[in-house]
Amino acid sequence: MIYCLMQVSPRALSTVPKFSNHSHRHCFMPHFIICGSTIEVVDSWSHVGHVISRDCDDKRDIMNRRTRFISQVNNIICVFGKLDCVTNMRLLKAYCSSFYASELWDLANDSMETLDKTWCNALRRIVNLPLTSHTNILNILNDNTPLYDVFCQRSLKFIRSLKFIRSCLCSRNAVVNFIARHGVTYGRMRSLFGRNVQLCSEKYKVNDLVNPNFSLRCIANVCKQYVESEMTDRSTLVWELLKVKDGLSCLSNEQFNVLDVCGMMNWLCTY
Repeated sequence: MIYCLMQVSPRALSTVPKFSNHSHRHCFMPHFIICGSTIEVVDSWSHVGHVISRDCDDKRDIMNRRTRFISQVNNIICVFGKLDCVTNMRLLKAYCSSFYASELWDLANDSMETLDKTWCNALRRIVNLPLTSHTNILNILNDNTPLYDVFCQRSLKFIRSLKFIRSCLCSRNAVVNFIARHGVTYGRMRSLFGRNVQLCSEKYKVNDLVNPNFSLRCIANVCKQYVESEMTDRSTLVWELLKVKDGLSCLSNEQFNVLDVCGMMNWLCTY
């Protein structure tokens, strides 16, 4: 869109104000006309698989990705539902965890929590655990890192990427150059980057997150600290029992059948 506007001559581009019919009040709504065609004014628009909102709220885009994620999980369960738990977990991470361009989401958006809950429900369905299973057990099965913390890691990695900053700050495009410099240098809390850094700094209690010497692996270590050792032991038992149920492992005592194994898992996950 920006490229098209830069290529159009000033004569072909014009704006027409629009006034509302409310008494004693008027609202300025510019209408862009390019080469005789009026550009439609909408509240949201889909672009490259993402939903761009007029109010700069990421809720619609996050919920759109949530809907697509649910569809992907349903496809895995329908097509590969009879496979073992290890394979299904690999499929979930390989085909359902990309969340492309989530680095640009506002981490303080309320819809992030909804997406995190949807991810936990998907884990329960993929490995056939009770719907009331403890979230900490699911996070440990998912490499000890909750989905929300994964988004925090991605956002920080994107912000700290020197390659991105240099390419934007040194860009020949005046619009990209200005936005990058303003967000990094002046925007601070009024900038998406500044808000996300501040939120992560308070969450993980680290002052200089954008320092290249700081390792993002520390975030995973912080997540482990909040998990009790009892939950870690339970998760290990649950994972072993899942393998036994799917035939990947066997118990030394042959007196237990599949129903007994499922009963032990349900107790460990919900008690």
